[in-house]
Amino acid sequence: MVRTSEPGDNGRVARNANPELAAALGKAILGRRRELERSQEDIAHESDMSTRQYINIESGVGNALVGNVYAIAQALDLRFSELAERTERAMRRRR
Repeated sequence: MVRTSEPGDNGRVARNANPELAAALGKAILGRRRELERSQEDIAHESDMSTRQYINIESGVGNALVGNVYAIAQALDLRFSELAERTERAMRRRR
């Protein structure tokens, strides 16, 4: 679950609609970041997001916006489709 940050949301907690997908995406991102031997801070900065926001996505906690995933893929020197393929492989391994 993730705390929402929208104005007027009264601090309610939003459930991740697909926690398995979020976890697989996070695993794919983490694996690639480690291949490149780069820090979370590095990728977050290059993706133009806060380190906390990036960590939430990498850990599978946050609901990631498509634009953020695209920016992360670019920071990891991957095409968006390559990151999607890695995520799909991680999903298959979880089953």
